[in-house]
Amino acid sequence: MRGAGSLHYISILSLLLLHWRLQGISPLGSNQSLPWRMAGRGDARLKPPTTRALLHAKYATCSIYLILEPVVRSSLWTSCSKWAGRGRRTIKRPGSIFYLDLRSVDAAHRPVGILGESVGIWKLPLPRPAGLMALKKALIVLAHSEKTSFNYALKEAAVEALKKKGWDVTVSDLYALNFNPLISKKDITGGLKDPDNFKYPAEAVQAYKEGRLSSDIVAEQKKLADANLVIFQFPLQWFGLPAILKGWFERVFTGEFAYSYSAMYDKGPFKNKKAVLSITTGGAGSMFSLLGVHGDMNVVLWPIQSGILYFCGFQVLEPQLIYGIGHTPADERLQILDRWKKRLENIWEEKPLSFAPSSYFDLNFQSGFLMKKEVQEEQKNKQVGLSVGHHLGKSIPTDNQIKTKK
Repeated sequence: MRGAGSLHYISILSLLLLHWRLQGISPLGSNQSLPWRMAGRGDARLKPPTTRALLHAKYATCSIYLILEPVVRSSLWTSCSKWAGRGRRTIKRPGSIFYLDLRSVDAAHRPVGILGESVGIWKLPLPRPAGLMALKKALIVLAHSEKTSFNYALKEAAVEALKKKGWDVTVSDLYALNFNPLISKKDITGGLKDPDNFKYPAEAVQAYKEGRLSSDIVAEQKKLADANLVIFQFPLQWFGLPAILKGWFERVFTGEFAYSYSAMYDKGPFKNKKAVLSITTGGAGSMFSLLGVHGDMNVVLWPIQSGILYFCGFQVLEPQLIYGIGHTPADERLQILDRWKKRLENIWEEKPLSFAPSSYFDLNFQSGFLMKKEVQEEQKNKQVGLSVGHHLGKSIPTDNQIKTKK
């Protein structure tokens, strides 16, 4: 029976190797082992082979390279021929066929399926060559009702570009979800803390701590918690967020989950996440300039980028601003989509916008959360303020909410 099972596993491995070849995935690449290319983006979980038959030279080019060697770990990532030879000598114990945790592997290099059982797995930290990153997750929050809109096209472009680079992408299409933007007692299941004097923020915090928030809020919070990068795709409406997206923030960003007075701004819960606004406008770019009729776009963006995103800890990246989309020719729209996709190829390496760090302030009620005296003195002789909101009565730094500080 053991021999029959081994032949079955070998057949599966043969099919797996054939699949990789059909997909154009080279097992070795240029002087790089398969694990280096396939699982070098994080921690992989591997199992030893079922029998020594798997160590036959026929499988050395592919299968052997996915086996965790439990005896001589320091020589795991060697050349194929050396590894195949060493494997025959050092793997002593039978187990089950190798196992890969797909959550740790670049999506572009995932095998057909999971082979083997998930028990008795060793965990091995893999080397991370330059240019490779651990598998990242992106959340795109779309706030537009029409699938024929340019906002929808921007969302589709983002999904395509990120997946091409190996990102795991989730989309919250708020209109498709029929997301309810209204805060109410219905957001909380079970009894209220103070039913005679309902205060939504306090009740929501208590419900969050006790796991009593409504299921739609919990679902969105889970998406946020899992995401490394969050893209907010929406049209600018009345110089701010569309109502459905504003309601999403109000319901999903509950206290203790998204912020607290003890952990806010650069100390906030989302401090290890990055966020970017992708916005379309009806008006031309000149209308949102320093001399434009609508005023400076930096001022328009401040309440969203600082008051919501940075307040909750996000590293806020440069916004993707698409002005006057209703007056943009079709060929130029295609160029905009291409530029957006090109930017997303390396979005994770981008530096965030500059905000005043929380260390500049006395963060307590006694001091009124004011800027520290020594910081005020330090800023006295500077010609421009710290940011759009912390201008200190001086000129606002140019493009503070649009461009990163060089």
